[in-house]
Amino acid sequence: MHHDKQDLKEAAEAQYSKKLRKVIAKIKKIIKSNDIAGSVVLYEPGFSEYLVVIDPIYSKIRFGDKPGQMVIMDDLQRDYYGDEKLRRESLEGTMNMLIHMANMNRLLFQNFNNMAGQVEKRADFGKLPGDKKEEKPEAPVVQMEKANPAGKICVEPGCGEPAVDDFNGMGAWGCQKHLDEWYSATDNLPTT
Repeated sequence: MHHDKQDLKEAAEAQYSKKLRKVIAKIKKIIKSNDIAGSVVLYEPGFSEYLVVIDPIYSKIRFGDKPGQMVIMDDLQRDYYGDEKLRRESLEGTMNMLIHMANMNRLLFQNFNNMAGQVEKRADFGKLPGDKKEEKPEAPVVQMEKANPAGKICVEPGCGEPAVDDFNGMGAWGCQKHLDEWYSATDNLPTT
């Protein structure tokens, strides 16, 4: 029986990169020891590892036991000793953490997706080896911000500049200047 378990263990480990697992463990230790939240994706050819930490001491959210499940510590008496102000500040801090992580991960996803699309176009995957080679134009500059979708305009009164993104996914489209101001303002939300 021991031999069979060893074979299963080796087969399972062959699906993962030992190097990435080792690095992700070090990153997790750093994040945990500094009591911060974070999300990390590591890649090497053929393998990737990811890490999401949302449970520093100030966070009032935890992953549940099942995939996709979360637990929010929101019991006024048990979690906050009846202190409504502490409850509100703690939940605002947790919301701020999640908004920052969601916004940055969304921006990274959009940028990586855009870059992958540009590389796919340049790679010309539809061509067969030996096909006539066409002259390729200069490599396109990859726009790192979201393009102005459907001609949206910044919602800030009196601005009128083209919008580049939707602030927090709530339909508040803003120009780069106002998005920077809005995101800066969320940095100053109370945290515990």
